[in-house]
Amino acid sequence: WATWCPPCRAEMPSINKLFNQFKNDKNIVFIFADADGDLPKSVKFMNNRRYEMPVFKVTSSIPEQVFSGALPTTVIFDKQGRLSFRYEGIANYADKKIVDFLNKLKASE
Repeated sequence: WATWCPPCRAEMPSINKLFNQFKNDKNIVFIFADADGDLPKSVKFMNNRRYEMPVFKVTSSIPEQVFSGALPTTVIFDKQGRLSFRYEGIANYADKKIVDFLNKLKASE
């Protein structure tokens, strides 16, 4: 995600809601990769909006099957590290379908 990306900013409230629903669940980890290349700017953006999601600096290349360059891109991996979901574009992550998918994924072996 990036602070300059309108679709990224637009979906942040729903991602924040999803994050808050699962933040204490040790089986689900949220990682927000900073595409700005300016981690302090991204952290300030999150803090100013009272978003609690953790932001990480990208320090190596990301495989193209995970991130092709489109923003926003959301990926979900299963417990074995396999890509289970990939979506490019804005989405409503507060949707029950996403919550159900995460619950089903964490229950699977």
